[in-house]
Amino acid sequence: MYDYFVDALTQEAVSQPEAVRALARTAVRAVHGSWRGNRALAVLLMAGPPGTGKGLLTQAFARLLLGSDRRLIKINPSFHRQVWSCMQTLGALCAAHDAQLPPLPHPLRVILVDSLERASRSILELFVHVFANGELTIQPGTSIDFTRTIFLLETGLAEREVDAVVTRAVGFKTHDLEAHDRSDESIREQIEGRIQEHFSPRFLSLLDDFILFRRIREDDLALVLEKFLGRLRLRLATMDLHLHVEDAARAFLLSEGARSLRYGARGLRQAIERHLETPLMAALSFTRLGPGSVVFARRSLQGITLFLPSIGSPVLPFVRAPVRG
Repeated sequence: MYDYFVDALTQEAVSQPEAVRALARTAVRAVHGSWRGNRALAVLLMAGPPGTGKGLLTQAFARLLLGSDRRLIKINPSFHRQVWSCMQTLGALCAAHDAQLPPLPHPLRVILVDSLERASRSILELFVHVFANGELTIQPGTSIDFTRTIFLLETGLAEREVDAVVTRAVGFKTHDLEAHDRSDESIREQIEGRIQEHFSPRFLSLLDDFILFRRIREDDLALVLEKFLGRLRLRLATMDLHLHVEDAARAFLLSEGARSLRYGARGLRQAIERHLETPLMAALSFTRLGPGSVVFARRSLQGITLFLPSIGSPVLPFVRAPVRG
């Protein structure tokens, strides 16, 4: 069971073994009905540079346990100034989630708490109460059971310090593993130091795991590119369309992603959207593509041109993303 979860989550995240193992352990506990008395089932704190796959891995975790990432409950406590407002929102989200499931005394939930470091002290104390007691009274006679709830807490603490380390590390040579390891260790020290300063000892004692997402390195981009292209091909397959990306076009996309490596894989994803997805969707709108079409992505002076061999010309020559200077 553990190996199954590890394999499934590894397909969603590139070079994040620590995060994958922690989530796989939690999933096994959830599936086997691990019970912790009156405490929440699991509380995991996630941190790391942007664009490292925290959102994708969280969604994959929810799909594995709940059958759909749409059942992932999301709440941002920084949107609430008053404790009662946060309580009411959390209660409403849980009630809507539970209504989609068969009646259960202890429903399984996965709750993502975003930007936790921006929450007020009183709201942090509210979550400490929920983690420790596994229950929250919304109003007299109405309470919510959290003993089968997994809390994934995301924090952006030490954001500036981490950004400075990542910016310096972008210039390291791919083969300079020692320099990369030093930068990763520096990121961990910066984040752990800020976490110790920001959160109370009581809060920290209730954490089951601290997951640090490793920054994306240039030699990770090829794997990330294949993952993104695979998803795009799956979407096109539902329309009976096929995409072939030539080697020169792949190299161009990788170079675009490497330009903004300090933001993780976001630059690469944006390059794919700009140079492949947008022109393809535009071509569909103008009915230049039909069922069974095979589209070739080729490197060109404009960046990437989508070519349709069946008509011997570009799919949509007037829809191309400009090359960044």
